[in-house]
Amino acid sequence: MDVDKTVIAWLRGNLFLVIPFTILGLRLIIRWVTREEAKEIFRSLLSLPQDLMFISMGLLLSALARIAPGFARRYASDREADLAGACWLLALIVVTILLVYLGRVLTILWQKFYSALKQIRDRRSLDGTRQDTGNIQVAGRMFWLLAYWASLVLVLSIEVSVSVWCLWCVIYLIR
Repeated sequence: MDVDKTVIAWLRGNLFLVIPFTILGLRLIIRWVTREEAKEIFRSLLSLPQDLMFISMGLLLSALARIAPGFARRYASDREADLAGACWLLALIVVTILLVYLGRVLTILWQKFYSALKQIRDRRSLDGTRQDTGNIQVAGRMFWLLAYWASLVLVLSIEVSVSVWCLWCVIYLIR
């Protein structure tokens, strides 16, 4: 078997992973080409889970429109398929609302992280030193900086995991 056919077969089989990473890559490339600041690039990444949820909703709506006939074949009648699709769509909307609230928490954590980082940088530039090993204020700020970063990673990983799982479920349903 040729390598290109193997790669294409893997990509088709793992579409729920390919879509989010392709969107992420394209988003990063576009932001990099337009020379945006790193802070703005990170902010745009925070909306990726919501984007994936909207992709899931779009795929589900295409299944309800019978563009993807695999969804309707799972049910005995068109009416059952439409009702199931409406229930799935409602569930996706509820999950998206929860992700929006988590996104707000993520934004607050990002602002706190950035503020703590800026305070450490400003403190170092005022002191004119690079070593702050004996300063308890800097140590406290470093603690909060790490706490905010760990919280950021945790909340973002929850958001991405939930949105990728929802996308996988929808792709599984429409196959």
